[in-house]
Amino acid sequence: MRESIESTSVEDETPFPDKLAPEIRPLFKELKEHLVPLTKTLLEGISLSLGLDRFYFSNLHRHVLEEGNRSDMRSLYYPAIEGN
Repeated sequence: MRESIESTSVEDETPFPDKLAPEIRPLFKELKEHLVPLTKTLLEGISLSLGLDRFYFSNLHRHVLEEGNRSDMRSLYYPAIEGN
């Protein structure tokens, strides 16, 4: 059995399993603070490597993990399989 949480935003008005797992939203918010700058840096590197303006891709994805953007953050959990 697989459990997953998928979200396009971590803001307070976004549906989240807060009652079942109240620690998830704060963890996702903290993770977002690290992932968004990393994503922009990677996109800038890809742009430069293709000979494009440095901000070509990062400008196209400037609303990563914000409401209205189709970027997703997904957390998957696969329990260990016991035995062979």
